[in-house]
Amino acid sequence: LGPLLRSRPPLEVYAFDITGSLLGIAGFTLVSAAGTPPVVWFVIAAVLLLLINAGAGGRLVAYVSTAAFVAILAMAGGHVRQGEIWSPYYRIDTYRNAASQLVINVNGIPHQTIHEVNGPQEPFYKQIYRWFPDRSYDNVLIVGAGSGTDTAIALANGAGHVDAVEIDREIQRLGREFDPDQPYQDPRVSAIENDGRAFLNSTDRKYDLVIFALPDSLTLVSSQASIRLESFLFTQEAFASVRDHLAPGGVFVLYNYYREPWLVSKIAAMLDEVFGTPPIARLYARTSAVLADGPMIAALNGRPPPG
Repeated sequence: LGPLLRSRPPLEVYAFDITGSLLGIAGFTLVSAAGTPPVVWFVIAAVLLLLINAGAGGRLVAYVSTAAFVAILAMAGGHVRQGEIWSPYYRIDTYRNAASQLVINVNGIPHQTIHEVNGPQEPFYKQIYRWFPDRSYDNVLIVGAGSGTDTAIALANGAGHVDAVEIDREIQRLGREFDPDQPYQDPRVSAIENDGRAFLNSTDRKYDLVIFALPDSLTLVSSQASIRLESFLFTQEAFASVRDHLAPGGVFVLYNYYREPWLVSKIAAMLDEVFGTPPIARLYARTSAVLADGPMIAALNGRPPPG
């Protein structure tokens, strides 16, 4: 490529270089937005390799190796499971469990289950409403709304309006299609495709209830690190952003399978530092837990919320 570029006038070569880059970005964007499986990506790469080889005069060994590559891809394509969904973040599969609930697998790992409001579900979903049965929440923000279970429960408990923030559009679409309570079709719900931290930084709305609803991405930001997408939510800066978006008397709730007891203690200490009052918490089996903090909890503790 170097000698080829040096054989032409610099401005002409630069124009080809920039045009090729822009076309590459546009092509990448199109195949990503279309949710195409990996086989399509590799077929595109194989075609480009063939064109490059043909343009360079072509050698038999290159044609044979590329043909073998395409044949392997064709065989691999035959093993693509029917119903697979390729979102911007995951390979998604679904199946029905013994209770006929839809289970969403991502990258081969169980990730979410669509629970009916009045059906069997983990106890932490409704814990905040059990703690304060007489309290109503006019404006609710749910970060990690997923397939809609948390949103449906909030509506069933009298939420006036819910901003349901979910980063993965395909998981949100599955909720739209298969959640029997149809929370995303409710006029009280605004479905928002965005990163939770980015949404908090871009809105000036105040909320009576903010929920971090099992945010767990399973996706590494870099293959060289252990940081995942949701790692940016469990920080003091993110908690401070939530504090700034709570209405007077509002409450912030987190629940998840925290897996390690020390992690629950760490998050509780972070909440205490950010909100100026210890959170209330409920621990369940398998180190799942729900924590709540904010002005409403501060009032219970007899301490004023931070200014």
